[in-house]
Amino acid sequence: MDNNNYNNNGGGYNNNGYNNRGNDGYNNRGNNNGNNNNKRGLRPGHIIIGLIIAIVITYLGVTFFRSIFNKYTSTEISYSAFLDMIDKDEISAVEYSSSKIVITPKKQPVSGIKMTYYTGYIYDEDTFNKLKTLDGVEVSAVIEDTGSSIFDFILVYVLPFLLIYLVMGFIFRKMSGGGGMLGVGKSNAKVYMEQKTGVTFRDVAGQDEAKESVREIVDFLHNPGKYTSIGAKLPKGALLVGPPGTGKTLLAKAVAGEAGVPFFSLSGSDFVEMFVGVGASRVRDLFKQAQQSAPCIIFIDEIDAIGKSRDSRYGGGNDEREQTLNQLLAEIDGLERLRYTTSYPADVNDDLIACHREIKKLMPYLHLPLQSGSDKILKAMNRRHTAGEYIETVGKLKEANPELGFSSDFIVGFPGETDEDFAATLDMVDRVGYIQAYSFKYSRRAGTPAAVYPGQVPEKIKAERLNVLQEKLFSRQLNFNKECIGKIMPVLFESKGKKKGQLFGRTPYMQNLHAEAPAESLNRILPVRVTGATVNSLSGTVIQQQN
Repeated sequence: MDNNNYNNNGGGYNNNGYNNRGNDGYNNRGNNNGNNNNKRGLRPGHIIIGLIIAIVITYLGVTFFRSIFNKYTSTEISYSAFLDMIDKDEISAVEYSSSKIVITPKKQPVSGIKMTYYTGYIYDEDTFNKLKTLDGVEVSAVIEDTGSSIFDFILVYVLPFLLIYLVMGFIFRKMSGGGGMLGVGKSNAKVYMEQKTGVTFRDVAGQDEAKESVREIVDFLHNPGKYTSIGAKLPKGALLVGPPGTGKTLLAKAVAGEAGVPFFSLSGSDFVEMFVGVGASRVRDLFKQAQQSAPCIIFIDEIDAIGKSRDSRYGGGNDEREQTLNQLLAEIDGLERLRYTTSYPADVNDDLIACHREIKKLMPYLHLPLQSGSDKILKAMNRRHTAGEYIETVGKLKEANPELGFSSDFIVGFPGETDEDFAATLDMVDRVGYIQAYSFKYSRRAGTPAAVYPGQVPEKIKAERLNVLQEKLFSRQLNFNKECIGKIMPVLFESKGKKKGQLFGRTPYMQNLHAEAPAESLNRILPVRVTGATVNSLSGTVIQQQN
């Protein structure tokens, strides 16, 4: 399935379409994020790194404040001043070391704070003998131990943090019942077996139509050969929709009870935690457990808890919910393609970029709107990105997946657009190398803010700029399509073509492709060798697959 989304009360699929724009207006696309599983929960490695950083910062902080304190409590004096203090009997203690002499005066300027003076060490036997004869003057020497500094550092700074880490890890592990440090990434799904649920279709009153639909799933689990012999495939999910109390959970338990297979049950809210990435980690753990118990049934109640709006523009986005839903999409069996579009390049964060590196189901194609290559025009359009930020995002995406192809859309002739602004747009086309793009002239509409902007561009100039831009875009699109000739590409066939026996489909790069194929190939992904290319479409030959 192409562009599927998991959005149900119990399990299932919901297709999300892709809305192309016309030639003289602007209509933002949807904001379906792709698969996002990069940001995992707190792992021991992360905590250890944080611990080391904390130790270094603590050590530097202590060293810094100690030096500041010593600076204001110890003052350097000359050796002659030291001799003068001896003559005036102003000294209470003298401490000799290999490099300096520390002097403690009898009178302290500030009560409660010990002030000292120090001077460089000079061998002076007469002065030393004189100090020994003075009453009330304590003379001592310090033996410096340079070899214990590392041990002291470990004892004072490392060991306490290590003990705290071990104790906290033990406490949280006991509280969570395992699952790694803090245990937050472990799935807490309840697992029911047939004898534990004790629920069958006899326990479900009413809902005859729903029971009849899911009864085939049970029969398939008991007698798979009956269906596979005629080419039937087991449904990968069931969508149970209805208000609370209508029996969705009971019906799902009845399916598990009738089939005699493990039944994993949990709520969508169980995935959502305060730590970003925990939900995605629990999804991975849940499906790992399910794979070990296959065949089985996974029931996720109230999945809309993690399937809410993900448009951060209006504060509705939630990184934790996004990652959880994206990971769920990646784990769903039978989902072969994932694709998303974004209306705002600013919404493409590092986690989403990582998906293009890690999620193989995510198509190597991304529509990333630009509108203009000029920062001045982007600001006038109230876009939340600059040209530089856009290029930076594209660079990160290409680094994550070098095979990634980009499409975009452009508006020429926006009020205030100069030749320099338009040249900046052409430069962006060359720098990104779009494989597809939508382009159109700005249309002045009454009541819109831009309609009263100064610097309205004449229609003739807008038309000229649009022709120049489209010529560049079409040339790049044609070159990319020609580069695909000879390649074998997986094509999702979506509809019948104009000619008899011809089907129409799309490549992973959303290219239109037509080929001769039997009608049963509809809604299937088949390998196709590309044999021809035009600006807007490809032609190919289906490669026969061996059974």
